[in-house]
Amino acid sequence: RPEGRILSYRESVGHHVVGALANLESTARHAPEMLADLRAARVLAHDPQGPYAHRTFALLPTANHSRLREWVELLHLHGLEVHRSTRDLVIPAATDGLGRDLKDVLLPAGTILVPNRQPLGHLAAAILEFDPRLSPAVLEDERREILRTGGSRMYDATSWSLCHLTGLPALTLHTDLPEATEPLLRPTPAPGLVRGADHPVAWIFDGADDLATAAAARLLERGVQVRAANKPFTFDGHPFERGSAVVVALDNRTFPGDLATTVAHTAAELGLDALAVASGLGAGDLPDLGGSHFVRLEPPRIGIAGRDTANSTDFGSLWHAIDHQLGIRNSPLERLNAGDLHRYNVLILPDGTADEVASDALANWIRQGGTLIAVGSATRPFLSESNQLSHVRDLPDALGKLPEYELAILREWEARHIPPLDTNAIWSHQPSFPVAYPWPGSDGAHPEEKELKRRDTWQRPFMPAGTILATRIDTNHWLTAGTLEPLPVMADRGPVLMVAEGAQAPIRFGLLTPTPTNSSAVVPPSSQPANAASEAEKKKEFLRPGWAMLPTNTVMHLRMGGLLWPEASQRLAHAAWVTCESVGRGQIILFASPPTFRGGAKGTQRILLNAVVLGPGMGATHTLRP
Repeated sequence: RPEGRILSYRESVGHHVVGALANLESTARHAPEMLADLRAARVLAHDPQGPYAHRTFALLPTANHSRLREWVELLHLHGLEVHRSTRDLVIPAATDGLGRDLKDVLLPAGTILVPNRQPLGHLAAAILEFDPRLSPAVLEDERREILRTGGSRMYDATSWSLCHLTGLPALTLHTDLPEATEPLLRPTPAPGLVRGADHPVAWIFDGADDLATAAAARLLERGVQVRAANKPFTFDGHPFERGSAVVVALDNRTFPGDLATTVAHTAAELGLDALAVASGLGAGDLPDLGGSHFVRLEPPRIGIAGRDTANSTDFGSLWHAIDHQLGIRNSPLERLNAGDLHRYNVLILPDGTADEVASDALANWIRQGGTLIAVGSATRPFLSESNQLSHVRDLPDALGKLPEYELAILREWEARHIPPLDTNAIWSHQPSFPVAYPWPGSDGAHPEEKELKRRDTWQRPFMPAGTILATRIDTNHWLTAGTLEPLPVMADRGPVLMVAEGAQAPIRFGLLTPTPTNSSAVVPPSSQPANAASEAEKKKEFLRPGWAMLPTNTVMHLRMGGLLWPEASQRLAHAAWVTCESVGRGQIILFASPPTFRGGAKGTQRILLNAVVLGPGMGATHTLRP
């Protein structure tokens, strides 16, 4: 101990025993008072005029049945009352995950409803509330600590909403439990079934459900050839989402076992239905089974590095997601420079992995076709220009080239929202002018690099300690299969990933939406010029939410829950949460913060599982053989 005394294991155990007995004796002496206090708390939570009255949490119906079922089971495990609507309902007032007030909201039949006014209302509020607030006194104390020491008093999360972390559409209803509902019992696991054609050309697990990724992984491990769809499609009149796992009979002519039985066994053990289709022809312009939109996957051979050096929480949640969610083999590794890396085609570097992973052997392994996944601080060795593997940079190293990164933001938005085309100008035999640019009429000049670095040095200590932020997703990228926008992400003090040329940003912080046409709509201050600023001041420095301007006529929503200082929002707005880039025949996938945060972030966990299972086939261009 610090004072020099040796504390033995035997003595330490003895302290625990003494402490436990003291707690039991105190409980026995004060049992009546404790029971009375417990009853009073339960009565207050159920009070029709109490602090939890007139609030109900709602999770809308989804095709991601396994994620919804897991969420409901977790609530039942905590003893909460859960209900389901038996018909469509119209709710007068609600708030969505972005803090927007909604009126006359239609809840479809089957909506999951959790009334906050119930005996365990305190717990329901603690784990489901969208946006808990810290008191002004706590905020002042936290800011004082940051300014004095550069550190924070916060632990690892300032918001914890299972509604957000599930990644599914959720609302807070400003009403008690509506009528036309029924209690929803704890889900009973049921085996998945194979339905459809008797003589199928293929079997399909719908990618809308997370378990489609697990189905693909288990079938690949059993020697079955599996394809994944990179675009929605319709076969035999049934629509399927991106990321669907497709087992084609023609691909598996040499499969040594009974293919239909193997598919049925996989469906049964996962509890996920599969559809056997008689035709692989898509109607109209929809994809056909023989086309390029069905990509053949490679069986993932997974190594997870840093067993003894990584952040144990992140290592554990990553391992659990692969071992329990996917249910396939993986190898925990002490370090990457030991043994033959070619045993693996997927290597994962958890948050906190030592910097020694940036070795020549690892670089050669990536270039030869490996898929590297790095999380949080493990991304830092790849963000340096001296590494020469990645085009992604940390924000402080990109401040001298902000216009390049800003243009990437504008291109991505324009690609998603093509403005009305001037066909006369397109087919004209003469050059057209002036050209319309996707930013307002200002020179948009950034301050000098020296000033930008000074500002970033000031802003950096204010980075969040676990704050849930809204992100926008590239719906054409294979990594985002099975996700909905906005995708809530738990952001932390990790690197700020900057992407311009040479890499992709499938997910970025900040949901962009067109400016509301309603004149009474509230526009965030960051997206509108200050009234006091003169025209000269506007031209001198264009107002931006962060380091990049907003595309014309758009609004950004960033914070969903937790503490986000304005200084931190300026760093994170527009930054990439996950990046993907080709390196030789392989690829590097970087996560700014842990996607499996404490095992509870089911929405972002899907991105990690996509990277593991789909990556060797969809991202790498060469197959690594052991």
